[in-house]
Amino acid sequence: MNPASAGVQSRAPGARLLAWFGGTFDPVHFGHLRAAEEAAMALDTEVRLLPAQTPAHRPQPQASASQRLELLRLALAGQQSLLLDERELHRDGPSYSADTLTELRAEFGAGTPLALIIGADAFAGLTGWHRWRELFDLAHLVVLDRPGAAGPDGWPQALRQQVAARRAESVQ
Repeated sequence: MNPASAGVQSRAPGARLLAWFGGTFDPVHFGHLRAAEEAAMALDTEVRLLPAQTPAHRPQPQASASQRLELLRLALAGQQSLLLDERELHRDGPSYSADTLTELRAEFGAGTPLALIIGADAFAGLTGWHRWRELFDLAHLVVLDRPGAAGPDGWPQALRQQVAARRAESVQ
């Protein structure tokens, strides 16, 4: 796991990091769960899986939102460190991370550190996301290594520039 730190947030005394791992989860599989579990251990926090209603950057899911939600509930049964956050499933239109993080920032305040966990393949395409630069001001971006995903040399120049001053090799 490669924590690419983001926002210039001042942590409130005793504030615990809150983390979200988004995706279509069509269907949820062991790779999703294992990545989320490893992130929870590395970050010493619970990770909330955040299924997208209408993904903006990939084909529409084959399973309905209610089917994917039920599969996630079954997959997370008995998990201690993995939770489910349904907020994007109750929203109309595309599921934009910037909108969700803005909502989370308003809900938890500026002093609570937030993290968005994404795969290295998705991170490499971040410049195509809606309001992508804002993500860095709203949360820490935790990038999960994935086999075959482009490293920093393969990222667009604009993304390399955004990350240059923010990159952290350690969770601390």
